[in-house]
Amino acid sequence: MKTPQQDLRITTKKTNYYPGRPIVRFADQIVDGLFVVLMLLLLLVAIYIKMDSDSVYQGADPKRWIQYKPDFPEDVVSFEDLQKKNPDVKGWITVYGTNIDYPVLFSPEDNNYYLDHNSLKEPESSGSIFLDYRNNPDLTDFNNILHGHHMAEHKMFGDLDLFAKEDFFQKHEFGNLFYNGKDNGLQIIATILTDGYDANIYNTGIKTDEEKVKLINYIYQKAVLIRGVDLSNKEQSERERQLLQQGVTSPLTPRDTLIVFSTCNLTETNGRYIVVAKLLDHTVPNPYEETELKIRNNSEHIDTFTLFNRYGALPLWIWLAILILLIIVTFILYRLSRRRDRKITQRRNSQKETDAHDEHED
Repeated sequence: MKTPQQDLRITTKKTNYYPGRPIVRFADQIVDGLFVVLMLLLLLVAIYIKMDSDSVYQGADPKRWIQYKPDFPEDVVSFEDLQKKNPDVKGWITVYGTNIDYPVLFSPEDNNYYLDHNSLKEPESSGSIFLDYRNNPDLTDFNNILHGHHMAEHKMFGDLDLFAKEDFFQKHEFGNLFYNGKDNGLQIIATILTDGYDANIYNTGIKTDEEKVKLINYIYQKAVLIRGVDLSNKEQSERERQLLQQGVTSPLTPRDTLIVFSTCNLTETNGRYIVVAKLLDHTVPNPYEETELKIRNNSEHIDTFTLFNRYGALPLWIWLAILILLIIVTFILYRLSRRRDRKITQRRNSQKETDAHDEHED
């Protein structure tokens, strides 16, 4: 015969049994498993994005093409070899003191092809430096426009924004353009901030002296920096007076050949960085030749870096280690949070059992 105490235990045990508890535990395990799977998927996506990003920047690295540069010391392959592989290669552009050191391409059909194809006509999202399709590939036009992507890590035309800084602009005046089989010096004259709809800057059909003077005057009006002119006073009449007092005629004349560098300015809607240069009838030595293809770490360049630009080039294994560590920490925090929730639930259930026991005793 059962005592009253035994009856109480049996009653209490039956009262505190929850048929849905195994289901809750099973659901809890599923949630944990889904969390792990999600973290692994995020890791795989991050690995893919990082590898794809590295591939883009490797494709845009001038070191990849330097072997083809005219007069490159190591005579392994030549510029002519590159032209045989792709007749659209028309020249080579170098801006001293920057990482701009690339073949110049030309597609007569449109400006779209070399936005996402390299110098060997291979699909590549970094594209190429290319001459506007409306220009004559022999550079016989007055206004010749070179296009290129504005990329991080000093790739393609990623250094053009540096010319919007006065100190950098004043210290970096020259470059070189190889075309028609010979080197030609470049003198950088002006920096302009405009948009992609600027009909004056992007006008390649300029023929008459009147049209050329109109463009030159427009460059003076729009320039944020221009060589030989003080632009501190924005009044045009004052600008003209200063020119006369200094005895300075325009650095640009209708007899010049303009080379206009154009790239995106992501700080403005459809914005563009424009650097205007002119061809010289002589070459200019490169004072930066020893460090020509290195990412420069002096203050002139560092102040243009974003955090991603500065640390984005870390080796892939470091990024993977960081991602794995973050996932592990996140999972540990998640498990601790789940364990805390379980303890709270158990405490509440225990309290309910105690309350039920007390009520039964009453």
